[in-house]
Amino acid sequence: MQCVIGIGNEILADDGVGIYIIDQLLGLLKSDNVRLVKLESGGIDIISYLLKNSPVWIIDASSFGIPPGTIGRYTFDNLPLHHKIQISCHSSNLNEVIRMGYTLYPNEMPELINFILVEGFKFTKYNIGLSKPVLAAADEVINQFLELFKS
Repeated sequence: MQCVIGIGNEILADDGVGIYIIDQLLGLLKSDNVRLVKLESGGIDIISYLLKNSPVWIIDASSFGIPPGTIGRYTFDNLPLHHKIQISCHSSNLNEVIRMGYTLYPNEMPELINFILVEGFKFTKYNIGLSKPVLAAADEVINQFLELFKS
């Protein structure tokens, strides 16, 4: 089964972009072939959602110092190094957790993990809601998923 995982923390403004996208897709996407998952941390719990699902998309906020709202698309193998080292505000190094999954469950992990990273603007203040550029980017990602899964 295909799986889309949104990671984020809604009370940290733009860090909640992954959760926002999944919430919107839950209301709009009508498909039995796509699993939609919300995670508030990128810890070891993610492995259970990766197993026996392929392909997988992981949506998260990034903080690369590029213009807010910029959408980056990567695979696990070409994920920018600085995102591998520190995944926004989440509890574990997502790169290491995924590598652990491939070590422990080599035959059950997905062949392809895609990352959609939306560059955030506000991360440090408690604030519910996305900034304008991140909201616009999130809506673009939502429309792309609706198009991808419409059949």
